[in-house]
Amino acid sequence: MNITSALDKVVSAWHRQDFVYIEYLPLPPSDNQKVKWRQAYEALKAYKEDVQKIIAAEKVELPDPPAFLLYKCYLNRKDRDAGNCQKALLDALYRNDNQVYPMCLPPEVDKKDPRVEVWIVKI
Repeated sequence: MNITSALDKVVSAWHRQDFVYIEYLPLPPSDNQKVKWRQAYEALKAYKEDVQKIIAAEKVELPDPPAFLLYKCYLNRKDRDAGNCQKALLDALYRNDNQVYPMCLPPEVDKKDPRVEVWIVKI
């Protein structure tokens, strides 16, 4: 599948509203934090478990890859890098994310309710 046909499928699914929408996921731990390896590992493990609990509680069925994942971060501070969220988010959602194509929308700051919103389209 080439990029043009993949994007055509994404746009078509978007117009049909044929996508999975996850309104609220917590922000992943930042990989820029100055923590020891073990603490970072434990934080990522806890994040994966939290995301899996949310998905199970909301009865979300994630589409199998290949999929296009669009996400928007609402950060708790302006200087945090939204791009650092991507790896932890993909790892939390998919065991094998080789064929999941992520795209980050421009982030916003929401100090009261930091979160990630996710849209996933099967391609």
